[in-house]
Amino acid sequence: MTGPGGIGKTSLAIKAVRYLLPDFEDGGWIVELASLSDPGLVPSMVASTLGLKLAGEISAESVARAVGGRHLVLVLDNCEHVIDAVANLAETFTRLCPRTTIVATSREVLRIDGESVYRVPPLEVPAPGQAAPDYIMQYSAVELFVARTKALNAGFSPHAEDLASIATICRRLDGIPLAIEFAAARAAVLSVQGVAAGLRDRFALLTAGRRTALPRQRTLRATLDWSHELLPETERRLLRRLAVFPGGFTIDAAAAVMTTSPRGTMHCIFAISSHRRREAPDRLYRMRTWHAGSERSTTFARRSTGPSRRPETRRSASTSQSPIRRSGHDCC
Repeated sequence: MTGPGGIGKTSLAIKAVRYLLPDFEDGGWIVELASLSDPGLVPSMVASTLGLKLAGEISAESVARAVGGRHLVLVLDNCEHVIDAVANLAETFTRLCPRTTIVATSREVLRIDGESVYRVPPLEVPAPGQAAPDYIMQYSAVELFVARTKALNAGFSPHAEDLASIATICRRLDGIPLAIEFAAARAAVLSVQGVAAGLRDRFALLTAGRRTALPRQRTLRATLDWSHELLPETERRLLRRLAVFPGGFTIDAAAAVMTTSPRGTMHCIFAISSHRRREAPDRLYRMRTWHAGSERSTTFARRSTGPSRRPETRRSASTSQSPIRRSGHDCC
């Protein structure tokens, strides 16, 4: 399962595995990789979670051979920062453990044989211009916002004007569950209209994550920073410099604000889109990192003299629940 940070990959994976768990006679296990900084420890983490007693060096192959023909489902959660090690382990399991099913959650796909990719979609949001309360309340993004706000403020009961603002909030946050939860936490204290107005500076507003959440999931800015830091420097630079375009852009226009050829720029764009589809930080974030990276004057200089000045480029720019074991413990 892949998708941007905060889209709900972990929650969806756990729900799916719980539903399928009766089909696996040896149970289900969750390996939480979020806190792991050394990719070389991925096999050891899996072995520890499964309770395997292995002598000597622990490798992907030794773990897979110890699992053998056991019929189980293994969730590898938050793989993106150790993606190569996870890909190697998953491919080894595919070869040596024919009765083991692996569910991986990551902001980047594994790109291995036998992988089936499910891109987790955002929650559904109401279309602009629709003000009927019954219409607005049927959308999952609005349902989540209202439920989370009520959990923090039992007296919250949205009226028609509130629902219109909630619909606007959910649209502006692209239906991303984590961002909607941040907004709901603010709405429990501020008015819904105040939250909608405050989204002009969403990074300052959406900072009320759960205390027990990972540091990168406590604020919207931290979530985007984590994605940005995982990119190679060439891809980071491209994202920052693309912030000068108000809408779309051509390959030639992108190459004009980079130091690479159109072919090199196209390769970089394909790398970002194929690895992290729907995950590139939004334009406001790219604008801020562009300014912070001291590239503003350089970018404008290239844009004013490069092929992005051509008319065709300017046109394009406008346009039943069984327990799942987690690290040796039952997870309900």
